[in-house]
Amino acid sequence: LNLVANLGAKVLFSTSIMYNNYISVTEQRRVAQLEQEHRERIQAVTDLSAAVRRKDRFLAVVGHELRAPLQAIMQLSSALASGAAGRLGDQVAREWLDTVAGSAKHLLAVVNDVVLFR
Repeated sequence: LNLVANLGAKVLFSTSIMYNNYISVTEQRRVAQLEQEHRERIQAVTDLSAAVRRKDRFLAVVGHELRAPLQAIMQLSSALASGAAGRLGDQVAREWLDTVAGSAKHLLAVVNDVVLFR
């Protein structure tokens, strides 16, 4: 039995060498390492793609949550300054509304720069 197994192994080994199918242990390890590195790269790309999608969703939500109130502040302060709620007799009140509107516009520009930077 040992003789037959030994002969079979020799025939298989000889055939592998003859048809250039023989891969040394070192070569097998190198191929395995390359395959592992390839799997790790694929996983890294998958993780990076997921992170980019999460970042995009976050920026969309944050952009909306910040822009909507700022737009409302700008519109209401502009409406109040123009007298939509009645005449503003005090010049200081009108200046404060202008300051509120200007600050809201500036903050909206900053939000747009951050959100659209992506």
